[in-house]
Amino acid sequence: MRLGARILASVLLLSMYLPVAVVSAVSDAIAISGLNSAETAGVADNSVTVTATFSSVVDPTYVGTIHFTSTDSSATLPADYTFVAGDGGAHVFSVTFKTAGAQSLTATDDGALTDTANTTVSAGPAATVVMFGSTGNLASGTARLATAT
Repeated sequence: MRLGARILASVLLLSMYLPVAVVSAVSDAIAISGLNSAETAGVADNSVTVTATFSSVVDPTYVGTIHFTSTDSSATLPADYTFVAGDGGAHVFSVTFKTAGAQSLTATDDGALTDTANTTVSAGPAATVVMFGSTGNLASGTARLATAT
């Protein structure tokens, strides 16, 4: 038997007894889904999902940390989140926009993968009503001019 054949035979024999480590590929993208194209200010959207993928397939081994930012500086965003094995590469978050208009949500992982989703936020219901022009107590059935803002 030639030397090359003997080395190959030895390697094959050893590989039967040595543990083999399988290393998964590193995620090459994250994606935001579930953000509605239209949101209402002050109403939580509990269906925003961030998914880590490799070659457009969900990466169930992803364990990176996600950080959220938004063009809505008043939005309630999730705290930084580190994926765990049980997430299977996807996790659902809650986001509440507070400012009407065109807004975006960006998710960035600690390895610099990023994705941005856009939405249009409509004004929510009034939080308070302030009355002007009426002073003192009014008797029932008495009319007075007042302005509500």
